[in-house]
Amino acid sequence: MTVSRVLKGRTSRFSAETYERVMAAVQELNYVPMRSSFQNRHVETNTIGYVPHNLQMPHNMIDSVTYEGLCQEARVHGYDLLTMLRDEADWMANRESVRFLDRRSDGFIFLSPRSGDWQDLLEVLTENELLVVVCYRRDVPEGVAWIDPDNEAIIQLSIQHLLARGHSRIALLVSSPASAAAGKTVIQEQPCVDAYFDDLQRQRYFKAAFQGLGESGCSGEIVQVSDHHLQPYPDALNILMEQGITAVICGDYLALNLWSLAEKSGVSIPSDLSIVGIDNQFPASHRGLTTVAFGYDQVGKLAVQAWVELKQGKSAAECSKVVPVQLIERISVSEPRDSAKS
Repeated sequence: MTVSRVLKGRTSRFSAETYERVMAAVQELNYVPMRSSFQNRHVETNTIGYVPHNLQMPHNMIDSVTYEGLCQEARVHGYDLLTMLRDEADWMANRESVRFLDRRSDGFIFLSPRSGDWQDLLEVLTENELLVVVCYRRDVPEGVAWIDPDNEAIIQLSIQHLLARGHSRIALLVSSPASAAAGKTVIQEQPCVDAYFDDLQRQRYFKAAFQGLGESGCSGEIVQVSDHHLQPYPDALNILMEQGITAVICGDYLALNLWSLAEKSGVSIPSDLSIVGIDNQFPASHRGLTTVAFGYDQVGKLAVQAWVELKQGKSAAECSKVVPVQLIERISVSEPRDSAKS
């Protein structure tokens, strides 16, 4: 009873000396709380554990819309979703796997867009034969299935559309925490290492696409944008104009905020600067932003499908899925006004 009270933080029920003695024993025994062997045996729960990327879902479109897709598809297959929210007590530091191994669910779907996130835990889960699917990245341990948009097609469709309209100086804008910390926008020679997995993939495909154009006279720049909540600083627009760039590719919210910044600065969209977005968020349609679309809800649906296929015995490689994309043409792209710059 005393140990239980200490670990539950009921400080009024024990002395400081007792607390120190219990903590010393916890550390010496490397104790972690687990259900009994009977409770922890592998019994199907018809529940899939969901691990969100951002708990502020009402304010985070990726998480909230992906979650809608997860719910719809889980219902189709007869599963409940258990959202993993609990933090461990301080004395359980570095033992995050405990709460994932108590068999409250039959496996997990992670929203994990940053490379390397949860990597150690993902390995532990597969070692314990739990079924795991990760959304929005592909650099996962063997045995983990992934769901990710077709980033190569996103870049190819964007570049092809802009080249067809006469643009030859094109930039890919990426939001960078490091650039934000420096307080400036920079032309980046190599892919930005602190970006999300999909951003890293798009940067590599962007570089490869222009290398493949050879001596065509076309060039592409990766512009690392300093921003606050996807609000580009004014120097981003200045750099684009100074570099003679006539078209940019970036995520929808960054694109829409750049559009607003351009209007305030007297830069016309699309005649002075054309913009292609990525994601097809609702405001993109309202504003008239040309964008490469894929469904976040589709990511969620495919994640549940992949998880069910894992449960049916397919390999993680067989279950991993690329989400298809399509270009939606609107009014944010036109031929460049000054042909000398294109």
